[in-house]
Amino acid sequence: SDRQARRIAAYWLIERQGWSPADAAAATGFKSAATAARWAQQVAMTGSAADSGEKRRKPRAAHARAIGDALEQVGFGSHRVAEHFHVQPMSQRHASESDKEGLTRRPWSAQEDAQLLHMRNAGHDIRLIATALGRTTHGVETRWTRLMKRLASHNQAQ
Repeated sequence: SDRQARRIAAYWLIERQGWSPADAAAATGFKSAATAARWAQQVAMTGSAADSGEKRRKPRAAHARAIGDALEQVGFGSHRVAEHFHVQPMSQRHASESDKEGLTRRPWSAQEDAQLLHMRNAGHDIRLIATALGRTTHGVETRWTRLMKRLASHNQAQ
């Protein structure tokens, strides 16, 4: 339901993204920061964000899918995530998953590397980072691994 979607979105913004309850309330349409905070806390305690998934799936995957669906329902799509992290949003969504040419064939910039390091060190999910950077999850994972190897070899050389 729309109400449950707003509750899950408030949970995601407050608990996972570190937003203030007032900002989360404004983004999700709650009347007050206290209401948004209360519902976010209830979702966190009951795990009801994961309840909307299928029984056979792991709770974490169902939870992530439910949060993504909830954010889309309240109009908080990838462009808002990118806006929050001050990066360029994806220029457009591709019609099919197989059409990834626009996402994968761009060299990584120093700004994107810095954003990836910052977001990953802050504990953000690879899917969220990929959305914010306009990259595939595989591309983000590969770049993260390469950056960590480069950093480890640099630290060893010193």
